[in-house]
Amino acid sequence: MATLRFRNCTNVTIPPVIWCPLGDYLYSGSPLEMVQQMADEMGDDIQPGQAIYILVTALAYHRQIYIGLPDAADDDLAGLFITALLDQGVSRPLVAAA
Repeated sequence: MATLRFRNCTNVTIPPVIWCPLGDYLYSGSPLEMVQQMADEMGDDIQPGQAIYILVTALAYHRQIYIGLPDAADDDLAGLFITALLDQGVSRPLVAAA
């Protein structure tokens, strides 16, 4: 699991693999790598920050899930976005079978 440290000194643990049941998608790696995978699904020229904006807008419009994110570097923004997806139940950690 990746542990991110934000300016407020809060440690956030993000699982190495998440599952998005809405489309039955799996994303793995660091939060930025997960967001890059999402961006790649949208098209060749979509950057991670753009993908986050598109997804936040779609969640608000279609699911009435509102995620407020600050202006930040893509790496920090990706960590906050993935954390928000997990907190809202849009995504779930995928736990390896024992």
